[in-house]
Amino acid sequence: MISYPVQIVREGSSFVARFPDVPFAHTFGETKDECLRNALDALETAFIALMSDRSPIPEPTRVKRG
Repeated sequence: MISYPVQIVREGSSFVARFPDVPFAHTFGETKDECLRNALDALETAFIALMSDRSPIPEPTRVKRG
């Protein structure tokens, strides 16, 4: 299975998720769990956009814990 690292940080009263390997894939949520669920949709949407443009899907960097 391919895994893309996600960074979740608190910004004000919300959480923001970013993918270092896919910089235009980002989302937010009111809780960390909601943000993580939304992150999957954001990554999928980014991949659909890349495929529609016939652009390459970026390779994931090695996933690090923490």
